[in-house]
Amino acid sequence: MSKSANDYHLFNLGYQLVNFYRGKDDTHFGVIENKLSREISKVLTSYGPLKTDKERTLYLAVLESINYNRQCDTYAVCNKRTEIIEQVLNNRLVCPAGNLFIRAQDMDDAQLAWTCNSLKTHDDHFHQLLRTDRTPVTPDDNDSLKMVIFNDKKEWVTYGGVLFNVSTSNGGTYREGDPEKAGDQATFYAYEHVSERPTFDIWNLRHEFVHYLEGRYISKGDFHDSDGAGRTVWFGEGIAEYSSLKTCNDNAIDEARKGTYSLSTIFANEYGVGQTRIYDWGYLATRYMYEQQNEAFFDMLTLFKAGEYQRYRTELVDQWVSQKSFDTSFANWLQHVDSSGCNTDTTRPPSPIEPINIDDMQGNDNVGMNACIDQPATVATRSEAGQALCVSPDPTRKIKEYPLYVPDGLKNVSLQITLRHGSGNADLYYEYGRPDNGWQYTHESKGSGNTETISVDNIKKGWHYIAVNSEHGFQDTTLLARYIQQPILGDNELQDNIAVPVSVGNHDQQLQP
Repeated sequence: MSKSANDYHLFNLGYQLVNFYRGKDDTHFGVIENKLSREISKVLTSYGPLKTDKERTLYLAVLESINYNRQCDTYAVCNKRTEIIEQVLNNRLVCPAGNLFIRAQDMDDAQLAWTCNSLKTHDDHFHQLLRTDRTPVTPDDNDSLKMVIFNDKKEWVTYGGVLFNVSTSNGGTYREGDPEKAGDQATFYAYEHVSERPTFDIWNLRHEFVHYLEGRYISKGDFHDSDGAGRTVWFGEGIAEYSSLKTCNDNAIDEARKGTYSLSTIFANEYGVGQTRIYDWGYLATRYMYEQQNEAFFDMLTLFKAGEYQRYRTELVDQWVSQKSFDTSFANWLQHVDSSGCNTDTTRPPSPIEPINIDDMQGNDNVGMNACIDQPATVATRSEAGQALCVSPDPTRKIKEYPLYVPDGLKNVSLQITLRHGSGNADLYYEYGRPDNGWQYTHESKGSGNTETISVDNIKKGWHYIAVNSEHGFQDTTLLARYIQQPILGDNELQDNIAVPVSVGNHDQQLQP
């Protein structure tokens, strides 16, 4: 259960275990209290919260539930969150501006410095774009911003909730707090944009930074003040997109050409209407108002700065919606607006592609499993690494294929394919990249029974085709394809001074294509 696909099982197990404390005032709680305490303590002493620790998901779920159920004194873990933050987010920098603080999980000096420089550039652009004179709304004590950056989305999901009590079902998030409350720290949470590797970037870095700037210099009060007034979502998300992306937004321009929505419809946006309508169309609405209705746009900002959200509703946006004031102009503009200035930031530092940890993709749960007995009956059409499948003959054809998709990032990983259990004599075949090959497979395993094995080293990204042949008849055999990590050699390193050949299983021979 330790693989990523099953993390939610571990989380639920740990969290619900501690949730028994919700019934601590029940008459019968004393019957289970000692055993419950032993089981919770066992998790805390046997496992740990770090990436290198065994079953960290279980540990962190128990810790989060302990805090939620106010039992931290019982288990002497009241300071544990602070300790974990110090261990996990141990890369830190105060940007030269003095008001931006970075706490990162895995960033080097060059990446930290680039982040500061990138935000400085966007800070300058924001103030120029919106003519703020760098004068914050009053009162607003959010004179600094803390940025918490995780290594990837998985790490964000793993730690965000337990360490900071924030929802992680997003691409990162900004928490303004109460800007009128002294000492309340504005914070945004983000993670590295892994798909950009080997070049470094942070997912939604500039978008979330603009949320901070907009809250400090444009919208008086906290998020609930502006959002509670209604009909502000288009601007809140739209300005974050427009200021961060500027005129370069290919996706939004593709949407513009479709002409799906009127501007009065977008003005009425609320959270929940869909990503495209909130972000792409919010961008288009904001850009249009800035470029084509500039006076009305800045009249709106004047009301926002004063916290006059009800006046914004009655004097501006409600009339724009009911009278469809700009709909015709907006529709025409959508057909001509373009995406421009899309320059690549050549200052971004490198970020090495990390080999995928195969333990994050599969566990050992299915090894040796008789899937036809141990799992519910299903009709499998494709294979997934680490997942045992119950395979039966296809009456319409002798060979049935089970394609397996291998993602990018695996380094020196072998693919082991096995047939086990059942009766009769099934044969096993394998081919990379080409489906439905009849008999033209590069590997085969053709023993006298159902014990077949094929192994392929250094598997590549893409589709791998596994086939089972029922020519000799068989019933209820188990097919399992799983990754096996081999020692990771250097780029130019050979094992024993020779190239490592494709490995061969018990009945496996390499065929010439």
